[in-house]
Amino acid sequence: MNWTRTRRGTIAAALALGAAACSGDNVQTVTNDQGDPVADKDTTPPVIEHDPITESQPYRQDVALSATVTDDDSGVFIVQVVYKRVDSTVWSDAALSLVDEASGLYEGVIPGSDVQSSGMDYYIYAVDKSENEATDPEDGAQDPYHFRIDGDVDTGP
Repeated sequence: MNWTRTRRGTIAAALALGAAACSGDNVQTVTNDQGDPVADKDTTPPVIEHDPITESQPYRQDVALSATVTDDDSGVFIVQVVYKRVDSTVWSDAALSLVDEASGLYEGVIPGSDVQSSGMDYYIYAVDKSENEATDPEDGAQDPYHFRIDGDVDTGP
């Protein structure tokens, strides 16, 4: 299967997956038009563990964060932090990098150039190699994490 996916115009990925890429108990059998089995497909999204940012963060400084993301079936493909200023409706994202393969620890930052206003909303977004998506918190943009910003506050657009 070839997969090309664009989310908010920021993620473009192409994967070539075969049946060997999926293993474990959380799979479903995929059939062709004649009903013949083609491959087993992973149907379980990645698992995200993240300790939310609870402390106020300094104005215009990078905000470091981490998350442990695992997927026992097809494997993790991409992990991002998706964020916005509280006075905006526009979401941005930044990639989190795998720093410990054994544990699935990913780290990254919300760039300081975006850390302005009185606070930020954010969530962690992950996709596995079988296109299953997960967010933390579970409702993502509908109920994101939030932190305050201290210091000079930009009140303009």
